[in-house]
Amino acid sequence: MLEKYRKFLFAGLCAGALGVLVYFAQAAATEAAPAYSTWNMNPDGARLLFDGLREAGFAAVSRQFKPVSLEKPKRAAVFFLGVPALDLHYEDAAFFDAMEAAARRGNRLIIAVPEESTYTFRKDEKKALLETRWGVRFASEKGNFSATPIADKHWTPAGDGVWMRDFGSGEIALVARGQRLSNKGIADEAANRLLLYELVKGHPAVIFDEAHLGIRETGSIAGLARHYHLQGLMAGFLVLAGMFVWSRSVRFPPAAAVPEKKVAGADARGMLTELMSRYLKKDLMAVCVAEWNRTRGLAQLIQTPAETNAVAAYAGIQQQLQDQRKFKL
Repeated sequence: MLEKYRKFLFAGLCAGALGVLVYFAQAAATEAAPAYSTWNMNPDGARLLFDGLREAGFAAVSRQFKPVSLEKPKRAAVFFLGVPALDLHYEDAAFFDAMEAAARRGNRLIIAVPEESTYTFRKDEKKALLETRWGVRFASEKGNFSATPIADKHWTPAGDGVWMRDFGSGEIALVARGQRLSNKGIADEAANRLLLYELVKGHPAVIFDEAHLGIRETGSIAGLARHYHLQGLMAGFLVLAGMFVWSRSVRFPPAAAVPEKKVAGADARGMLTELMSRYLKKDLMAVCVAEWNRTRGLAQLIQTPAETNAVAAYAGIQQQLQDQRKFKL
């Protein structure tokens, strides 16, 4: 019975194992996603923004995994969520060049700076490019800098903690208290949902940048697997492949072991003697003579010896054969 349903049982085991592996892989990928990532469904993630904009009718909602200088979007609202004040303060000229070039292509770049804690910058350093190039600095009190940006006159206030600055046909938006654009912020406050709508209004496409969060396109499946900690899923596929090979080569369940039987004296002569004694119930010498006479055709027949001794009977048959040869000569 088990042999009949072996394939179905194996298919069920494989399907169950694959389902468990996919579940744990998705859980691992979700937990591995950083804060403010659209893959993260935790309170500090941004999955709610991504799914909510799609459900609201923004069909062109996507993610980008390469730097904005390589992606080169056009006429889109591009979100850079969770940019720490410390990182923004120390960005180099290449960052500002790429952001300004992307804005001039008609995009709106939204940089959301979360209010996490105070920062301590080096006191002997020169003014950061953030201040000399964009006219933005962070408020300080007794040597400690907060994550609240202060923008100069080139920036236009566009709401509570939001500033806009034009760059060509596009613009850059700076959003303070960037945690407002997280899953928790959007779910808890209607004002944050309104802010999200105002930021994307007028743009046919919405893009969430994942590259600045460390989720970048590496160009290989192995690189993505390492980034999302999917090594366990790969190992699971190897296990399934091994189970498949095993199922094709080994019976399931295994056949019962058959004990080896040894037959004593099972040589050619012994087997012939056994067969003759089993199936030839008559006088053996008479049967042999009858078979000889049948196969000799028109030759002179040999008489069955009356002797019961096998040696004497054999000698009698030889004598008859010799007499026949003498007669023919």
